Amino acid sequence: MDQRAHLPVIAVGERSALEGLPLAGVALRAAETPDEARETWQSISQMDAIVILTPASAAAIGAHPERETSGPMTVVLPG
Repeated sequence: MDQRAHLPVIAVGERSALEGLPLAGVALRAAETPDEARETWQSISQMDAIVILTPASAAAIGAHPERETSGPMTVVLPG
């Protein structure tokens, strides 16, 4: 079985864009500003997790999931 099935799922970004995700068991880390997004990313960037980013949060941290080979599995929501 794929070990990622047991990883925590964390969403980072504007609360208004992510408000329904906790209903599916996703941990919400609200980040309303670029500085908050970078600070939150620093706290989770070395975790074994699946991270969902809003486009604004991805831009703030410079995330390019298609190029990443280390760190958490990351996906950016469509804008």
